[in-house]
Amino acid sequence: MTVEMVTHFRSSIAPASLEDYVWVRSKLQSYDLGGISKTTADVLVEVALNEDKPTGGVVYCERLGWIHIESLWVEPFARRTGIGNALLEKAESFAKARQLLGVRLTTTSKHLALGIYQKRGYRIDARYPCRIGENDSMIEMLLSLLL
Repeated sequence: MTVEMVTHFRSSIAPASLEDYVWVRSKLQSYDLGGISKTTADVLVEVALNEDKPTGGVVYCERLGWIHIESLWVEPFARRTGIGNALLEKAESFAKARQLLGVRLTTTSKHLALGIYQKRGYRIDARYPCRIGENDSMIEMLLSLLL
């Protein structure tokens, strides 16, 4: 990823742009395993653009001295280009600018992004077994990055 891509971010601060929020959430709801909230109150959305089309997004909010990343999405064709890292950097920079404790997120053992989080210094703070349907299970993990 080049530095140029980072300059193509469009930001909206609470309440989030409904268009951007809906885009990120719809991608996650179609891909993710559910549990995505419907509120846009006090939510920040960052969207990576490629030729004026969204290719990735992060949804986060401030809670109890932390930034909580609710959702992170990168289109499959744009993965491994640095967009996910650039989106995480936006949330992390926001936390640093506000002098917060750090950044938290949850992910599952089935998500490919776990390695990205760990390379950026996120640590696994807790693991919880969970079930999808009757015959499929996974581990949900709480991760944090101290600033």
